[in-house]
Amino acid sequence: MRRFGGIPPIVTVLITIAAVVAASLVAWFMFVSTRTATQTPIVEVTNAVYLGSGTSWRISFTIRNISGATGSTVSLSGAQLFCEGFTGWAGVTLFCSPSTTLAPGQSASCSVSTSSQSISPTSDGRLGCQLQLSDGTVVGFTATRP
Repeated sequence: MRRFGGIPPIVTVLITIAAVVAASLVAWFMFVSTRTATQTPIVEVTNAVYLGSGTSWRISFTIRNISGATGSTVSLSGAQLFCEGFTGWAGVTLFCSPSTTLAPGQSASCSVSTSSQSISPTSDGRLGCQLQLSDGTVVGFTATRP
């Protein structure tokens, strides 16, 4: 007696192989995205203040690497500052102490001075800024007049 209408064994094998491959791809994606997210530095800016008038300005702030992942250092070399009222302080050096490389948990006091840029704080004395690090990380913060 012959059977009709059943699934051939080769189809069952192919479906099983496809399911294993799909599960492997999902697991690989989750592993890679989690590893990337945990090794990305997380940076915060605090105590941001600005002083000056006209085209002579100084912005000071504290930057801290708050990521917990080992190896997620932050380099402040080549960082650019962008604030409301101008496109960027090209050619201006960001001075940070004690270091320009921050390991997880470390912080540095930084300042930028210029005598050729005009900025425009809001009427309540706040100045919106963004710090763009050399690795492409952008940190937004608001500086206030003390």
